[in-house]
Amino acid sequence: EDSTYLQLSSLCEYTGGKCYSSVNLKSLSQIMESLCQKLHPGVVLNFRKIGSKEYTNNSQTWKNKEHNTLIKSEERTPLLGLVNGQEEGGAIEDTNMSEQQNNWHNTRRMIFVRPNPKTAVLTGHWPIPESFWPDASIGTLPPRDVHPVVWFDANEKQPYLLESFAFDKYELESSPLTQQLLERKNPAMCWQVFISDSGRDK
Repeated sequence: EDSTYLQLSSLCEYTGGKCYSSVNLKSLSQIMESLCQKLHPGVVLNFRKIGSKEYTNNSQTWKNKEHNTLIKSEERTPLLGLVNGQEEGGAIEDTNMSEQQNNWHNTRRMIFVRPNPKTAVLTGHWPIPESFWPDASIGTLPPRDVHPVVWFDANEKQPYLLESFAFDKYELESSPLTQQLLERKNPAMCWQVFISDSGRDK
């Protein structure tokens, strides 16, 4: 039974859900109550940190903004990591401790689309961009991830909002990434997010 539960739990986690196991009527009632509280409209997204291992392995080439050139993956210089407060070249040691500390670098969670409290109508102005530039000349759509991949830059930026310009505001499901955001305690700043290959010029 434990192996079956682990397999189902892994499957649920992979699809953005959660697996519950009930052993008696009381626990079943508690689970049902918990599920009812979690029934919110939303979208499951993959949040991945720019600069993480997933980002490094995401594509075979990346653009060097300083020199405006394309660098092949085999030509990349080693990532710089902070070890005991000192900057050292090379990859960061892949240990269980570092994986636990960096589990917010790659998170699959839901963003809640809250309805208007007065009309109960879901509010939103902009769809999540596709990971390709739409072109009327293509006969078929390229394959897409079931859950869109959103890359985020963990460097704090000043938000830039045009006056009277519509924007969407979402609530992120509880996760290690949510905890990182809350710990920053700087509501005047923001993290930028990107959809890879969503622009005309990549």
